[in-house]
Amino acid sequence: MLQVTPLPGKKRTEVVVVVVVVVVVVVVVVVVEMKKVLTIRCFLFFPIFQSNDAATPSELTFDVNTDVKVLSGKYAGCPGHITKFSPASGKPNVCRTCGATGSDGQPCCGATKRSTCYYYNFVNIERWVVSVPKRESSSFFQMKTLLKCSGSKRKGTWSCQDTLKATRPLSTTIDADDLAKTCPTAGQAGWQGDAPVLSSTISSNAAIHGPLEYSFGKLWVDGNAKGVSRFEYVARRDCGRLGRHGSFKIDRARKAIQQKTGRAYPKYCHAPRRNQRPWSLTGLSMSEIKDQCTSVSSYDRGHLIPANHFDHDKKTITETNYMINILPQVDKMNRGAWLETEMVVECLRDVEVLTVIGGVVYPPSTEISKGTSPAEFFRNSHGVVTPTHFWKVVAANPDGLFKQDHGLIAYWMPNSIEAVAKNIDQYVVSITELEQKLQNALGSSKRAGWPAESLPEVFDLPQDVKDHVPKHWGTLEGCDRA
Repeated sequence: MLQVTPLPGKKRTEVVVVVVVVVVVVVVVVVVEMKKVLTIRCFLFFPIFQSNDAATPSELTFDVNTDVKVLSGKYAGCPGHITKFSPASGKPNVCRTCGATGSDGQPCCGATKRSTCYYYNFVNIERWVVSVPKRESSSFFQMKTLLKCSGSKRKGTWSCQDTLKATRPLSTTIDADDLAKTCPTAGQAGWQGDAPVLSSTISSNAAIHGPLEYSFGKLWVDGNAKGVSRFEYVARRDCGRLGRHGSFKIDRARKAIQQKTGRAYPKYCHAPRRNQRPWSLTGLSMSEIKDQCTSVSSYDRGHLIPANHFDHDKKTITETNYMINILPQVDKMNRGAWLETEMVVECLRDVEVLTVIGGVVYPPSTEISKGTSPAEFFRNSHGVVTPTHFWKVVAANPDGLFKQDHGLIAYWMPNSIEAVAKNIDQYVVSITELEQKLQNALGSSKRAGWPAESLPEVFDLPQDVKDHVPKHWGTLEGCDRA
């Protein structure tokens, strides 16, 4: 039998130390070798990965709104511009310039809007640069706020950088590129012609002021409601990209018949109620609202005639933000179904000149219940009555893209949280049904200062045209919604 003699305490400690050192050395050698392997593998495979995913030089020259020319296929030689890129393939969506011709004299667009745009491979297009003489122009930068620094000096992330937009003094000249983007007028190239005429008969009402002429269109204003009753405007091809005006103001020339402030509408709490009434959340922080209220209603300052349809002119954009063109719209409706109707116009106006007519329905005074109705939410803060419904008719070319609908589509929608974008199909109505709804929406004059009635309207159209119910037109392929 093998007999093991235990080592003395000191020798035993030395052996343990030796074993530990050996183990550490082995681990270090293994780690080093693994790092070498990993390094070699990275060196071998990284160039392959980089080569596969890197953009080709031609792709790097393209962006949205880049002018291009088609190099091959049916539309070879046709000019156009990139509207977007496919999220799946990365291919650019090119909308060709209608009215232009290709290398063989062929037209650059088909008979429908859907044949105007196409996803091309990068090898089948090239940048199209038009030589235009330039005029000298100076630019300047303007700081609107103090320069703010952020980051950590200790970590080396301290930065005082800011991005400034170069602008041009109004007194200086502009270059030829900008001149080419001005909106055409009658007789000039690109003019879309006269707008469709949509005649109708409107009932008279002493409380209605109008039509009031603005640069963006016409308004009929209910002096009792302090809000628009009817509106009308013409939408032409998009020829600008100015930003929306940031503030809402009063039209001082007509202060007596409009809202008394441009401030945002206060939110209201519906549950729990106070004294059996909804109550204003003005002055409360978001955390306080969350703690005190379980059901909140929010209203936007909603445009009747949108600023985006006039983004070529700074003055007109400013006027669309006058409170005389604004009414309380439930946020989900303003950003949902109502926005969908605006996008129909935004897209189709690039193809056809449009006439847009619309209006508002106010509740009768018999529906008022001592401040519990949304109709009175903003009577004290803004002086305005909140509408119950909004309506709109879009008139296009009767022989144009929507010939099957006689170039007409009408909408009637509630000013409620249900009017979201996905429900837009529910709000498409015939002209006949629209007329009936306006007739049935007559108000009551039993309460002083309340809207006497809505404006019933009868359109001068053949009965079969009025009875037709189209499908929602939607936005067009390749539409520039900016």
